[in-house]
Amino acid sequence: MFRKLRFALGILMLARPTLAAEQLERSVDITSRFLNLSFEGVTETRDGWFSCSYKIPILTIRFARQQGLATTAINLDAFRVVAFASAGDDRTLFEQRYPLAAALSSAQDEARFQNIEFTIPKTTLRKAEYVALAVAGQPILDLEGQPLSPETKARLRNSRAMWPISARPNIAYETFSPGKHVQTVYRTPADPNDDCSSVKIR
Repeated sequence: MFRKLRFALGILMLARPTLAAEQLERSVDITSRFLNLSFEGVTETRDGWFSCSYKIPILTIRFARQQGLATTAINLDAFRVVAFASAGDDRTLFEQRYPLAAALSSAQDEARFQNIEFTIPKTTLRKAEYVALAVAGQPILDLEGQPLSPETKARLRNSRAMWPISARPNIAYETFSPGKHVQTVYRTPADPNDDCSSVKIR
């Protein structure tokens, strides 16, 4: 009996590092910035039978007007999730949009969204190289004094844009060439068979 118990404890002790490694890959910080918008939050993942569930408990979005840019405000209306195949394949395997409304026009403006949740089938994630998150909406542009035709101004006033949300901790390293070309190498899941690893979020 004692020998059986000791053997069982040995199995548990051997399993702990694997569990710990999996838990480390069940969340990722998505605090980042793209042009006029900054993002703050964490994406948590959960392994289900046939799909992986994702949850962002709190996503905070802030607006920053940058000097030299014509964007004076942003009206957001969607949160976007896309799973892409490998770079050589370059296919969209999964795409979903969720309503998300916010009007941001000054540095003091802040939008906070609670419990953003979505699921992706495991069959899709097995083929996907990475999962991308973004918000979409309409930038409000200051076009006064710009040497543009009325048609171009009308098109720009009705244009839509997307602001990607990056998971910077999932970058293994980046190299910069003299021509300002950036090569980014991303981390890979510790367990190649872990469909729900948060390392796949870029």
